[in-house]
Amino acid sequence: MTMRRCEKRMLLAEPRAPRTLPCSVEREAALRQPGHRDDVAVTVEKALELIGTGDSVQDAVTEALDRARMTLEGITGFEVVRISGTVDDATTEYRVELRVWFVLRERMHG
Repeated sequence: MTMRRCEKRMLLAEPRAPRTLPCSVEREAALRQPGHRDDVAVTVEKALELIGTGDSVQDAVTEALDRARMTLEGITGFEVVRISGTVDDATTEYRVELRVWFVLRERMHG
């Protein structure tokens, strides 16, 4: 499998995050494309790891995302990192670890 140099750096910097982001060379090339506007806002995203539990995997994911939406604005995506669960006699509870990305808000200094 051939990987771009930027992807290798991302994987070495954070081995659990296979998410590929454009490197600075690719961003600069995009800026030079015809029709690119210089006034386009640049965003920065942050990732948090959350754990949700529920009667199904979907319930666990939904619970984690619903709780995150209570305090975070600008959630852009998520990745299921790990699924596990517990069995107690006739009941099963699923535990889902998520990585959630959201956009950091700009703060004006003044």
